[in-house]
Amino acid sequence: MAAFTNDPDRLVSAAAGGTVRLWSLTGQHQVAEVRIDASLHCAAFDADSGRVLAASALGVTALQVVGRPEPGEGAAEHGRGTTPTP
Repeated sequence: MAAFTNDPDRLVSAAAGGTVRLWSLTGQHQVAEVRIDASLHCAAFDADSGRVLAASALGVTALQVVGRPEPGEGAAEHGRGTTPTP
């Protein structure tokens, strides 16, 4: 499960194992990774808020992407919160 961000060089992916990753397409490498304690169904980028949204059966987790992260910065780790969905 993957989606493009508002930056055409960035791609966000979510895995059933609970990992959300932010990728650089130009550099062809991972730039950030966050583990969530849930089996993820999808990920999307909210251009209005700059957040990555990851959805599971337990709800939606919002991850704030700060700046334009490079490898090792862990930039997707900020602002994490979960909201249950019906």
